[in-house]
Parts: sequence; C-alpha cells; structure tokens
Amino acid sequence: MSAGPPGARSFPRRSAATQRFTLGAPRTFALSPDGGRVIFVRSRGGDDSVGCLWVLHVASGEERCVADPRSLGVADGDLPPEERARRERARESASGIVTYATDRDVTLAVFALGAGAYVADLGTGDVCPLPVAGPVVAPRLDPTGTYVAFVRAQALWVCARDGTGERQVCGEDDPLVSWGLPEFVAAEEMGRMRGYWWAPDGRRLAVARVDETAVRRWHIGDPVDPVVPPVEHRYPAAGTPNADVSLHVVSLEGTSTVVAWDRQALPYLVDVSWRVDEPLTVVAQSRDQQRLQILTAAEDGSTAVVGEHRQQPWVDLAAGFPRWGGDGRLIDTVEAGDTRRIAVAGRPVTPDGLHVRRLIDATPQRLVFSASGDDPTAVVVWSCTPDGEKLQPLSATDGVADAVAAGETTIIVQRGIEEPGATVTVHRAGRRHRIPSHAEIPDVALNLSEVVLGERQLRGVLLLPAGHEPDGHPLPVLLDPYGGPHVQRVLRSYNAYLESQWFADAGFAVLVIDGRGSPGR
Repeated sequence: MSAGPPGARSFPRRSAATQRFTLGAPRTFALSPDGGRVIFVRSRGGDDSVGCLWVLHVASGEERCVADPRSLGVADGDLPPEERARRERARESASGIVTYATDRDVTLAVFALGAGAYVADLGTGDVCPLPVAGPVVAPRLDPTGTYVAFVRAQALWVCARDGTGERQVCGEDDPLVSWGLPEFVAAEEMGRMRGYWWAPDGRRLAVARVDETAVRRWHIGDPVDPVVPPVEHRYPAAGTPNADVSLHVVSLEGTSTVVAWDRQALPYLVDVSWRVDEPLTVVAQSRDQQRLQILTAAEDGSTAVVGEHRQQPWVDLAAGFPRWGGDGRLIDTVEAGDTRRIAVAGRPVTPDGLHVRRLIDATPQRLVFSASGDDPTAVVVWSCTPDGEKLQPLSATDGVADAVAAGETTIIVQRGIEEPGATVTVHRAGRRHRIPSHAEIPDVALNLSEVVLGERQLRGVLLLPAGHEPDGHPLPVLLDPYGGPHVQRVLRSYNAYLESQWFADAGFAVLVIDGRGSPGR
C-alpha cells in the first residue's frame, strides 16, 4: 500500500478520491478448478477508478494484466440503463472492468465495457471485442466456452464467442417485460444480481422473466438539471405490488419450458443453480419471508421440494446455500437456538455456538465457510469435512475475513482492527503468496472502545477524539447507527470506522451500535 503526503488533502477529499480507500485493492476473485490461477480485478493506483483484469499464476507468483480498458481505447461513457441499475444495486462506484464471467475451466473471461463486451483468453492474453450490436448487458460465457449470452433491449441473445450466429432466444415486445435480468427486489434485498443461468452442457439456459406491469410508477427528477423531464421508474415500495417473476428453461434451438412451483404462495425467486451432475435447483420464498422452499426441476418443468424453512419473524437468507455436495447430499442450514449451523443431508455438522454466515466452497473433501463465534464482530473463515470433522480456522480469529476456494487453493481476504485496509493472501500446498494492493492508507488514527450494551448485549463502538483525556467536560454525542438490521456496522475492521473517527476528531463522542436482528447474532 502507498500513503499520500500527510496533510496534502483533507480526509473527506481523500476518501472521495479513493472511494473510501478501496481503489487499487484487489477484488472480484475467481480460481481455476485446480487452484493454479487466480483471476481478479484491480486498478493501477489508489486514486484510479479504472479496473483492470489480472491473472496470477500461483506456482510462480507471476502477475499479468490481461485487459486494461485504457489500452483497449474504451471508456465507460454512457452505460446502458440496465448496467447503471445493476451498479446502483451492487453499490458499485468504480469504472472500467468491474465484473466478469468465465467458462467452467477459467480459461476465458467475458466482461462488459461501456455499451459493448470483450472476450479475453486468460492464457494467451488476447482480448477481442464481441462483434455484436449494442448495448450488451450482463454477458456470460457458457460453461464450455463456446457461446456468449447477453441481454439487449430486455431480451436474451446468444452468439458464438466470435460473435457469429447471433440470435434471440427469448424476449417480448412489451417494454414492461424483461428476460435475463434481476428485478429490483432480487438485486436490492436478496443479493441476486443475475437473471439467467447456463446449463452445464451449454445448450440450454434457465432464464427469469420479469413482468413489471403491476409495479407502481415513480417519477424522479434530476436535481442538478431541473430542465430535464423526470424519469419514470417502476419501484415496488413496501406494501405495493411486486414484479411477477417466473423461470423458464430455453434451448438454443428455441424451445421453452416453464419451471412450475406455487408462485402464488412463493413469489420471490431467491436463487437458481445449475452445475455439473446436479439438478436445476430453485430457491423460492413467500412475500412475508417466513417460508422458503428448495426445489429441483425435472426436464418437463415440474418441481419437487427437497428442503423447506419456516421461521418467524423471517427466514434469513444465508449466502452460498443451498449447495449440492459432490456425493449428491444437499448442504443447507438449520437454525438451532440462536445459531445457524451447516446441515448435510439434514444433519447438523458444525457446532452449536458457531454462527455460519456464508458457504464459500464445498467438495467431497472439505467445506469452507465463514462464521462468527461468541464475538459477532469477528468473522472467521473455517474448514471442516462434510461430516463436521477436522474443524479449523483458516484466517485470523480476531478480524473480519472472507475467502474464495478451489482445489487445494484458498484466497483469504483479511481485515483487522489494528491496521487499515485488507491483506489478500493465496494459500496453496503450505505456501503463501500475497497479492499486492495499491490502495491508499488513510491518515486517521482510531481511538475506540468496544462496548456491550443493555440486557440484549448489543454490540457497539465508542470513538473519541484522538488523544482525548477525560477532563470533567462532557463531549457532545453523535449516534451513528444503520437504519435497519440488514447491515452490520460493528465489525473488527479498521476501515469500518474512518468516517466515524473523523467526526470524533472534530470534538464529538461517536457511538456506533448494531441493533436487534443484526447479522452474526
């Protein structure tokens, strides 16, 4: 990491220029199935917002930039409205390459730039534009690397990866109906940022159809330019009609089959998965969020329930679940007391008191997941066998960690409360390689105390001015909470408190609290 000259810019200006000190940090990782190659996005500097696509060869430690938007002569320009909406839902503020999709063997990658798309050979480094008419939205390679699917004009299209054979596989003339895109509720509240999924054979796709006819219209003006007429948006405010979402299996030959489940009772399409040697699997939820079903779909579109959750006040969605193990057993979660545990074929395999947050990887040999123990402010990456044996932490136990895993390789992204930023380390066969970060270091020194408040033991952090010593004069207090239980604020991560500490340094006592229902509890 590199720090800017002390005092050269105020903290708010540095925070804005570095997008909260995230620019230049490696992100958006993918691993080849054998764990030998790491694909990631990183900009070239701490105040450079243009993401580039990189490949790391784990054995040699060699890094290579595969695609730089500047070298390609492409600027973001005017993004398609669908991509602008996706970035807003994902809280994405960077430019250039921000996301990508690969084939199953991670030898090819496709990414959108501006209104077009590009295909990169991750071995040779060759990058070619996809020669189809734009705008191209949400491009994805099929698992075999033969075809590219993408959304244009709210319809789903497929072509060969050289752009030949372009054809529309599903779509309608109705401007309120889209195919292959997530609706607002899925992207904003469920974390489902995609609207179609390739079959393992690359000959079919499961595609979400979204009908927004019943969704209420909002008209939003531009406060910067009041001359511009307000733009109409379909927004499903609480208590008003949602979009009507269905799922269809379409073939490259043009046939289509509806995937049938009780959409009246379970209108939310939470997630879809379709992997090699696994059935097409659908997760659906009721509108009151108190019931969730896991279903498998047959060739004729009929479905069978293989798992169900019922809980009040709501069923909390667990990232990465459900998942089929390599031995055909369903990997899901079970709530036991105040702990979410991993269950394999219905049997809990992780211990009581270890609250599982996300399933990262699952093979017949091991499960990799993140979880919190007695301290919900710490998130640790763990591994165990599918039967719950050989449980061990893979990351530091006093910070906040996440991971990507494949084969014998694990990428650990580690944050701590003592130092700013994050370290990214590749672990393979007893060796470690750190991926460099170009993110700037904030010139803010934390002065915090961790607190546990009230009979419900709410977690909080109290930040005081740097160097503050009690002198009998009380400080004015600022409360810095989040508005709801969906986001956890109190974490053992330095960068989580930069803005709060800046306010504290202005002469305040700043209290950050996580309320009831916060994650990890």
